[in-house]
Amino acid sequence: MKVDEYVTEAVLAKLEERAAVRKQGDAPRGGAEELERLTKKQRTMLQKWREDLVSDELFFPENRKMEVRIRQLRGEHSLCVQRASKVTADVRERRFSGELDMAQKRALIRGRRMR
Repeated sequence: MKVDEYVTEAVLAKLEERAAVRKQGDAPRGGAEELERLTKKQRTMLQKWREDLVSDELFFPENRKMEVRIRQLRGEHSLCVQRASKVTADVRERRFSGELDMAQKRALIRGRRMR
């Protein structure tokens, strides 16, 4: 029985990995890079504002735009992480639910949709 448990865990780990990779592919392209770029740009602009190299008239409206976009990007990232964890948990939950027959378990392993 130890072999059965080992194989089951290995298969479930692979399914979870596949589900997580699939969900990461659904993430908005370039979102992490844009978030990092905007955060860095915002810090630079703040430093220049503190040194009086950027006027209030320029700083405050531009900073507000960047804050809105940064908040949006963080929200999108959070949503992608939640979706990936839901799919990952779903694989294990469905496998051990006791509601699947052997054919359905095989379909789950093959990555096919089940009703």
